[in-house]
Amino acid sequence: MTMEKIDAHTHHPGDVPESAALLKEMKLKLINIAIAVRSKDWRSGEVWGADQYHRLARKHPERYAWCTSFDLPNGEDPDYTERVIEGLKQDLAAGAVACKFWKNIGLEVRKPSGAYLHLDDACLAPIFSYLQKAGVTVVIHAGDPRKYWKPLRKGGSRYVYHGDLVQSSLRRGCEVPAYEEILAARDRVLTLYPRLQVVGAHLGSHERDLVGLAKRLDRYPNFAVDTAARVVDLAHHKRGLVRDFFAKYQDRILWGTDLGAWRAQSRMSTQEAGTLLDCLRSDYLEEFAFYETNRRSRIHNFTWNKTAPDALHVGGRPQLPGEPVLGLGLSESFLQKFYCSNAKRWFPRLPSAW
Repeated sequence: MTMEKIDAHTHHPGDVPESAALLKEMKLKLINIAIAVRSKDWRSGEVWGADQYHRLARKHPERYAWCTSFDLPNGEDPDYTERVIEGLKQDLAAGAVACKFWKNIGLEVRKPSGAYLHLDDACLAPIFSYLQKAGVTVVIHAGDPRKYWKPLRKGGSRYVYHGDLVQSSLRRGCEVPAYEEILAARDRVLTLYPRLQVVGAHLGSHERDLVGLAKRLDRYPNFAVDTAARVVDLAHHKRGLVRDFFAKYQDRILWGTDLGAWRAQSRMSTQEAGTLLDCLRSDYLEEFAFYETNRRSRIHNFTWNKTAPDALHVGGRPQLPGEPVLGLGLSESFLQKFYCSNAKRWFPRLPSAW
C-alpha cells in the first residue's frame, strides 16, 4: 500500500543519509520515543536519548518527530515537580510532541519509604495536571506482558518478575507489584485526568486480553493504544476477533512497531549500518503484509534479533524461523486511519505538514 505511514512508536537513531532515504522510499514518518532509564543520563543516552531524537527531528522534520520524558524522582526533593515541569516546557518549545511514562514506574522506581512508585502517586500528580492543561499527549508503557509475572508461591498473591527490564537494577525473579496493580494505577490516571490524551504503548499491556482492553476503551474515551511489538500477540487471537476489535475501535488504534537500533547509525560500521537498514526494511514489509493481506507469513523481528534477512539460512538450517501469522486483510479505509490519521489526531503537536 503506497499511502504515507506514521510509525507512532519507534526508537530509531537514524542519523545517516541512507536511513532518511529508506524512510522516503517507504513513505514512512517516525515518532521516536525517549525513555527515562534511571541508571543513566536518559537525555544524552545513545539508545533512547531525547537529545539525539531532537536533533533528528530538527534535521529531518519531514521524517522524524520526537517524544520526550522526564527525570525520575530520587529521594526527597521539594523542587522535583517544578524542575520536571520546567524541563517539559523547554522540550515542548523545542518541538516534542508528547511525554513518555515508562514501565520502570511501577516496576523499578521506589519511594523513600521503599514502596514502589505508581503512576497515580501524589508526586506525579502536578506533572499529569500540567500535561493535561497544556494539551500534551502522554504515552504510557505500564507493566509488561502478563506472562512475565509468576507467583512467588503456588496460589500466593505475591509475584516475581521474569521480564526484560534489563537496563535497570531490577533482577529477574525480583518481587514486584502485581500486574493488575500496575494497570489499575494507570486506569486511575485515566479517571483523574479525563482531558488528558493517553496512548497506551504495546496495546496497553493487554495484548492477550482484547476483551479487557475493549472494556477500558469503552470506559475511558481519552485512551488509545498503539500496536508496537505486538503483531505476534494479535496473531495469537482468532482472526475474526481481531478484525472485529479493529473495526469497533478504528479511531483508537495507532500503528507502531517499536523498531529501532541499539546505537546511533553514525557510530556503526558501513556494513553494520547497511545490515540494520536491511533488517528494518524487512521488518516493515512483514508488518505491512500482516495488516494488509490475507496471506500466511512469518514475523522474524530481524532488527531486535540482529539477524540479517539474507542470513535466514546458514548451512541449510533456519537461523531465525520466525513466528507464523495469518494476515488480517484490513480495508484501505481502516488502514488510512491506522497508519496515519489516528496518529495525527492523538498527537496533535505533530508537524502540520505531516
